[in-house]
Amino acid sequence: MAEARTQRIAKPKRASSARDGTQSLRRAISILRLLSQSNEKGLSLADAVRGSGLNKATTHRILNALVAEGFAGQDGQTRNYFLGFELVALGIAANPRYGIAQVAKPFVTKLAEELGDTVYLSVRSRDDAVCVMREVGSFPIKTLTFPPGARTPLGLGSGSVVLLAFLSEAERTRIIRETVQRLQGSEQSISEAELTENVKRTRKNGYASVGNYIVNGMRAIAMPIHAPDGTVAAAISVASIEQRLDGKRLQLAIKVLQRECAALEQRLRSSQIKLDF
Repeated sequence: MAEARTQRIAKPKRASSARDGTQSLRRAISILRLLSQSNEKGLSLADAVRGSGLNKATTHRILNALVAEGFAGQDGQTRNYFLGFELVALGIAANPRYGIAQVAKPFVTKLAEELGDTVYLSVRSRDDAVCVMREVGSFPIKTLTFPPGARTPLGLGSGSVVLLAFLSEAERTRIIRETVQRLQGSEQSISEAELTENVKRTRKNGYASVGNYIVNGMRAIAMPIHAPDGTVAAAISVASIEQRLDGKRLQLAIKVLQRECAALEQRLRSSQIKLDF
């Protein structure tokens, strides 16, 4: 009987250990996502604490573990943290399965060369949009809002609105509500009514046109890239100063973007590239 009681007591301990392990993993993943958003200048310990909501000791311990495993690195002078090379190796291994970037590259490059503006390729990752490619055009004023790897909540920015707009109604409704909550109190805060209207207009027009949400004075237009099965696999955005995406030039940019998106979709239909996300 004593032995049976001991076994019954041990079960909650094993369950608790499993929960603790899952919690630790999720915390590490959240910090990796913070690193991906700050990889150009690096992420300080203080910013990691602030962004993760964890205490300093826990954050420091997770960062040290990531560094030890090669998933993060630390600058010897600034002490800021960066994504580590081990993630590059994992990305290379995963690349054949998520190959839209390699198919899209010539089309994105052509858009940047022809229009002279900055062109982005974005895909959905859960409730975020992730920039997977950026090509910079020749126009002197550069719109470098998102580096490759940057994440934004779905609905924030033109490409992100496109990725949101063509989801099912139930999923759109949920994500709109949660995006509004995520952005509440930030410089990019938006009302549920405004985001809903942006989505409605995007579905009607077939493209998104968004200005001043990320950087004042900047505007971007975006269109969906449909996979062979009809779902939206990605979004291509053209970003510039507002004066270059207005009037006749806006119509020109829309026409060129439509042409290249259609050509890319045709290329996807004839390729064997897997588009799992």
